[in-house]
Amino acid sequence: MLLTKEKAEEIINDYKSNITDAYRSKLLFITDLITNDDWTFVIKAHALIESVMNELVEVYLEKPEIKEVIGKLPLHGGSGSKISIAKKLHSISSEESRFVSNFSELRNILVHRFEYIDFTFDSYVQNLNKEQLEKLNTALRINANQPDIYIIERTCNNLQIKLSYWNAIFNLLVNLIDRIHLKIASDRNEKEAVTTTMGLISNVFKDSQKNFTS
Repeated sequence: MLLTKEKAEEIINDYKSNITDAYRSKLLFITDLITNDDWTFVIKAHALIESVMNELVEVYLEKPEIKEVIGKLPLHGGSGSKISIAKKLHSISSEESRFVSNFSELRNILVHRFEYIDFTFDSYVQNLNKEQLEKLNTALRINANQPDIYIIERTCNNLQIKLSYWNAIFNLLVNLIDRIHLKIASDRNEKEAVTTTMGLISNVFKDSQKNFTS
């Protein structure tokens, strides 16, 4: 089924209406990107993903003093990449890391060659062989319950392909930002629990001293 412009706008507006305050700035940014040309969409979306990955790794490592070091690491490729570190910290799923790696490869192709400035998703898909297209659709399936409307075929128009990428990026960011907020909340609660426990122990110790000296 070909995706019309009206249907695409309906899908995007539905996403917008469900954005919570915690996600608003980042997710509205990626939502607005859908109106950009395809080259700009890839470059800016990748930059946003990398910024969220920086925050994810920083929060899970719990070492704010190495924030600048994390920012200089490559996003994917090799054991020293942010993706590799995030996987070791169990802060990113294999499906999410697969998509980020796939999208990073596309971004690297576009950013290093001037002739790709006029890149379009439909021409890119047309040049993929069957195996590459299957690999792309696998990478785009971040969530198991993803609707079939986001499956890319050679007959898809440019907007439909772009929306499939956008849907994957949107879901990825929701997942990662959710994890960041949960980790921060968990750490805060744990610290409060430790403080409360230490306070109780201290009070018990004081009470026992009073009883001992009375």
